[in-house]
Amino acid sequence: MEEKKLNKYEQHRLEKAEREKMKHGHQRRHQLWRYALWLGVLVLLVGTIWQVTRLVSDGSKIPTTATSTTSILAIKDSDWKIGSTTSPVALIEYSDFQCPACAEYSKLVDRLKKDYPEKLTVVYRHYPWFFHLQAMNAALASEAAGVQGQFWAMHDLLFAKQKDWSGTTGQEIFVTYAQTLNLDLPAFRLAMTDKNLRAKIEGQLAEGKSLGIDYTPAFALNGKIIANPRSYEEFKRVIDQAL
Repeated sequence: MEEKKLNKYEQHRLEKAEREKMKHGHQRRHQLWRYALWLGVLVLLVGTIWQVTRLVSDGSKIPTTATSTTSILAIKDSDWKIGSTTSPVALIEYSDFQCPACAEYSKLVDRLKKDYPEKLTVVYRHYPWFFHLQAMNAALASEAAGVQGQFWAMHDLLFAKQKDWSGTTGQEIFVTYAQTLNLDLPAFRLAMTDKNLRAKIEGQLAEGKSLGIDYTPAFALNGKIIANPRSYEEFKRVIDQAL
């Protein structure tokens, strides 16, 4: 049986139908691709939220009883401090070297150190936020400098040059700061990879989380978390009241 030949009109209709079929198929594939993309974004978003929640809540495993709070906010031998442990006022600061607000408050704390040399003990503790990509490296740099007796010098340098290193990656820029402070560079590099120093930083972060700290800087005065003073004068009044 001979195949029926199509006239021009029928051939045109057939070709048009094929084009429409291909067009709809392409649109369907594009729509499915968009759905898959949005699903992937949704999964990534949910995973990110879960991860952030897990990181922030890790410290909540430590009980926040009055006893544990008192213990956490007591000055420890491992703390970096300026002033005598017998000073009538102890100010503990939980801070992130990459936090702009921490850099500003560090200037106020420096003034307090000078104005209350015998009456105030200032303690620095680490609270590096995970979203500040260089915060942990900066904290490690301060601890590595501390091994050579230069914690506070590195502390001041990191805050003074915060804008310079915040946009970098890796540890090399901190090595240049160690060179500026005339530190032993091979020893400094080795200390930057010291697991015990990292554990100290992470331990202070976990303790801060257990206290409910969710901002930096955060201050504790004589064992109690206080609201951040809004100016140096207000900060000074808080110290005077404690005295």
